[in-house]
Amino acid sequence: MSKYKVPFYILLALVIIAIGLLVYYKEVKAPTTQPATQNNLSTPPVTETSPPDNTQPETTPTTGTLAGTADTTTLHINKIIVYNSTGKVEVSSTNLNGDGSFSLTLAPGDYMIDYAASPDLYPHSPEKFSIVAGQTHEVDYSVE
Repeated sequence: MSKYKVPFYILLALVIIAIGLLVYYKEVKAPTTQPATQNNLSTPPVTETSPPDNTQPETTPTTGTLAGTADTTTLHINKIIVYNSTGKVEVSSTNLNGDGSFSLTLAPGDYMIDYAASPDLYPHSPEKFSIVAGQTHEVDYSVE
């Protein structure tokens, strides 16, 4: 008989530890052949991409322009006024530049335009016009 006797429960504990180490090594340390998952969602495959294109995407214009000239000498126009399509609510206005030119940026839609003069010598009434995104509507107020 052998000199050393190892109790059964110690041998069983060593076997359980050995099995635990094998399972740990197989699941944690060894590489897996299945894709990594988290919350049952698979990781998307890695795909090659081309280098980034440094050009910026074209933007669609969201406004249009009302531009023109006005006779500041004969008509004495000093201000351009833009109203909504009914002519009852002022939407925008601008004073004329020294050369009689003006420019306003407006949202697309239908409007009415009028002018203010000092002194107001000539009869005038608002005129209808439309603004299209990315385009300029030209107006010329002059005496012919």
